[in-house]
Amino acid sequence: MQSLRSRYYYYQVKRLLAQMKSLSFEQRRLAYDQLALDRGNFAKETTLERRNFGIHAGDYIQPLQHKNRGIIIYLHGGVYALGSALSHRAIGTHLAKASGADVFVFDYPLAPERPYPAALYDTVGLYRHIQHEFVDRPIALAGDSAGAGLAIGASLVLRDANDVMPVSLGLLSPWTDLTSSNASHQTKRAFDPFFADPQRLINAAKTYAGEHPLTDPLISAQFANLKNLPPMLIQVGDYEALLDDALVLHRRALEAGLEAQIQVWPKMWHVWQLLAGMMPEASKAIDDLGAFLDQHFQ
Repeated sequence: MQSLRSRYYYYQVKRLLAQMKSLSFEQRRLAYDQLALDRGNFAKETTLERRNFGIHAGDYIQPLQHKNRGIIIYLHGGVYALGSALSHRAIGTHLAKASGADVFVFDYPLAPERPYPAALYDTVGLYRHIQHEFVDRPIALAGDSAGAGLAIGASLVLRDANDVMPVSLGLLSPWTDLTSSNASHQTKRAFDPFFADPQRLINAAKTYAGEHPLTDPLISAQFANLKNLPPMLIQVGDYEALLDDALVLHRRALEAGLEAQIQVWPKMWHVWQLLAGMMPEASKAIDDLGAFLDQHFQ
């Protein structure tokens, strides 16, 4: 059942996104960060510092009460072209609190300035740097939307290189079909405040992929062989254009023999978890994700 508060925020999100349509691309990037500052829903039970691991910069967030020795690399959404550690700082703080682990929200390179494979290879490079620096600490990958797709892609690269794997994957509203072939890209457009116009996803996919085929499994995880990937928790709302991306990913993960869980949240929209601390459905989703990641850090 949708809470009254979530109904309010659903229409607030629709209104804000409609207003942003008139902004230039650079103004939209700035607006994403400003919205995060305006919301101000940062978990107080955490500390934060800007930090670099080699050339890789981001927000390093620590809970005041650790439950484990884990490190979560969090990859923000934004169709590979928008978003930053700042725009996703709040969800990083709530995830650190819920999981009891350190969280690094990564400022990975964005398209169109740096299209595929820059974000993928930088994510793999960051993972290897952290794994080398903290050799005795388990690492998980988590992300939302494009960031969730990036987490899967990085895991595929690490698997194929016989590298040390992440212990788990936390995937929020994953964007795994950049070909836009899944039916929900059309059938959910009336409900999804982010992707009411399917052309937005189509254009963003082309911008990110450049000359590479959209069916490349490192671009669209829907077409990947998922065998031997880590355990995963997928969260998706049934108002999402990307609903089928999550459902197909879950089915194919099970077919590949993975430990894979999915939560389909009624009447939730794309990455509603960004409102953790403000909306009960968002806070509960992050608590569930935190518990899943903590379990695999033990």
